[in-house]
Amino acid sequence: MKINWGNLGIILALGVLAASIFFGALRISQTAISSVERAQRSMEQTQKELAQETRKLTQDLRQKLRRDTIALTYAFRKASMENRVITTEDFEKGYQFVDSLLVPTLVKLWSD
Repeated sequence: MKINWGNLGIILALGVLAASIFFGALRISQTAISSVERAQRSMEQTQKELAQETRKLTQDLRQKLRRDTIALTYAFRKASMENRVITTEDFEKGYQFVDSLLVPTLVKLWSD
């Protein structure tokens, strides 16, 4: 039996080419999967940071609203008790009252 070395060489070359395509595709898919996982971790970290920032901003907004509400209530009650119109002095005294009231509360919250 005579071996045709040219055909055998072509068959071996095609086998090597097929193997390299298979392992190349495997490597590309693994790289793509790791890139997707890295992107997911990055997105999760960003979501956590955004959630923390949102919580902080919400707490700040609540604190400011609470402060303004108490100051307005103080000014309204003071003017109402004296049967007169609310003045800027009433608001200033209201904010002074709020600061004296809320600062100890904030110190207590931050110490916990």
